[in-house]
Amino acid sequence: MRGIYQHPVFETQLLLVLLVHLTSAGVLYLHRKKVEWTRSKKDDDAIQTYTPGPTELQWHRYAGHFLATAIFGHVFSTRIAALLWLPDPAMYDYIHY
Repeated sequence: MRGIYQHPVFETQLLLVLLVHLTSAGVLYLHRKKVEWTRSKKDDDAIQTYTPGPTELQWHRYAGHFLATAIFGHVFSTRIAALLWLPDPAMYDYIHY
């Protein structure tokens, strides 16, 4: 499994997919704020308003925040920590299965 998991092509694809998802989430967030700001200006009210949307959408956002945090924690604990503190980042002796 380690041969597949640590394969450079697989890791590059996984990183690209993660970056595309994060970028699209950021673009949607900025677009949503722009739409809210435009709606606010049309009403002759320059105060920015927040429209939370349906409950399902809120739970979907919370799940996305949780998964983003979990993915960052996983990448940090398996890759970044090894690069920062181990003399040889390829050593996986510190991981207990």
